[in-house]
Formats: sequence, C-alpha cells, structure tokens
Amino acid sequence: MTTVSVENTETWEHHKKFTVYKVMVTSDNHSWFVFRRYNEFYKLYEMLKKQVPSVQLKLPGKKLFGNNLDPQFVQSRREGLNSFIQQIMTDARFRQLPEVCEFFQLDRRKLSSEEGSVEDGEEEVGGSDVTNSNDKLNLGPSERSHAKPIDFEFLHVIGKGSFGKVLLARHKVERRHYAVKVLSKRLVVKRNEAKHIMSERNVLLKNLNHPFLVGLHYSFQTPDKLYFVLDYINGGEVHV
Repeated sequence: MTTVSVENTETWEHHKKFTVYKVMVTSDNHSWFVFRRYNEFYKLYEMLKKQVPSVQLKLPGKKLFGNNLDPQFVQSRREGLNSFIQQIMTDARFRQLPEVCEFFQLDRRKLSSEEGSVEDGEEEVGGSDVTNSNDKLNLGPSERSHAKPIDFEFLHVIGKGSFGKVLLARHKVERRHYAVKVLSKRLVVKRNEAKHIMSERNVLLKNLNHPFLVGLHYSFQTPDKLYFVLDYINGGEVHV
C-alpha cells in the first residue's frame, strides 16, 4: 500500500524565492520525500483531466496577484494540494498511471542493481561494489578534503544514466541545495570512460561561473563511488 501527504513547505531561492511542497511518500515500509512546486502539481492535474475526463479533480487555483509567499496563502494551498493527491491515490484509474508514479518517485526502490544505490546519502548496506578495478579511477586530493556523503540530505532522483544518477541534495550545514552526481567507479572503468569522466570534472571545475555551464563546486569519492557537487538548476537536466 502506498500513502502520500503534503507534510510541509519550504522556501527555496534560485534567482528569486519560491515555495516548494514537501510530499512524504510511504510504500512497502519505506518512506521518502519528494519536493514539488505548484506548477508541477498543475501539470499533473492537466494531464490527469485529459486521461480520465469523467472524474472531477480539485486543485487550488493559481494566485494571479499578491504575495505567493504569504504564510496563510501557502498553508491554504498546501491543504488543497494534499486533498488533491489524496483523491489521486484513492482512485485506481490514476494510481497506476506512469506519470503519477514518476511524480511521487514510486520507482525509486526499483533501481537497477547495476547502477548501485544511494539512499539518504549512505552506501547500500552489504551492497558495496568495490573491486580491484576501482584502483584505476582515483580523483586524487579532493577540492574539499573532508567532504563525505553524510554531509548531505539526499531528497530525490532528478536524473539517471549509464554510470549512476543525479540527486537533489541539501547540504546539512550550509542548508543549500545542490545537484549531486553519483557515479559507480566499477561501471566507469568497465566501460573505459575514466578519461572522459576526469576530463569532464576538470572542465567543470574551471568554469564554475560560466553562464552556459553547470558549475562544479567540488568532488569527492568513496572506495566505490564518485561524487560531483553541482549547481542545482530547477527545471534543467543533468546527464549522467
């Protein structure tokens, strides 16, 4: 059984301040958070109306004037969005749709075993894929020598690829959001892409303030994974 609820809201900032809604998802005895902006709920609403036009869904309306960050308005909208997702998850016609599964990240527990898994910033228990081939791929001294996965609260997957995935993460001390690219050393070496990955890292480090490139703030590694801490660009895409 899967349950969802809009637990809280947070104010984020990227060029300007905006509200994100913190959705708690529980499925098969596992729980995680998905962070969504109002326009993402609205896009889901429009799609569902087309898929099942016979059902009258209710979504809080857009605020055309005034302050979208007003606490009373945000609270009222949060309650309305919570009612909206309850209506979705109690109707089997909606619940099984791929778009709904993607919205709530319901496939996050079904990641390919070859990709490895990063849950809440920790290596999968008993699932380390360390091999001797990993010795061939080493970042050398980190730009931030004490950095480690537990420095971050990993929120949800925002991109997947051949070597790993990109996760939206919040630094626990800085309280800043980043896109953290997590790559499996074993897969990078296996596919002979070590030079390419290192070249990418070096280019990004030199172009932190480039207007057309996502900036790499720093990188670090564990025995079996590489971590690239990148700018988080909401609405963009970071390939792995």
